[in-house]
Amino acid sequence: MGFGSMSGANSSLKYNRSIKRKHRKGFKDMDADLTRSKKDPLKFKEVSEEELEIIKQNIRKKGKKSRIQILTITIVLSSIVLFGIYKLLF
Repeated sequence: MGFGSMSGANSSLKYNRSIKRKHRKGFKDMDADLTRSKKDPLKFKEVSEEELEIIKQNIRKKGKKSRIQILTITIVLSSIVLFGIYKLLF
């Protein structure tokens, strides 16, 4: 008759509702951490402008290198797949 699937869906909904009730307190506790951080301001390291530029350049170099690697891997894999399809068809 197909009633087993409906009872499974209903039990799943009941379980999900029970989980929500259990974790409501947990979400309130997360907000407490946010209010506590306002009292203690974050302390950052002081960096000169020259060092900041060097850090930015290093980040840009790493990003460019990773983009090139991804592009190379994509081209190689695409060519392998296309060659395989060509061999299968002809």
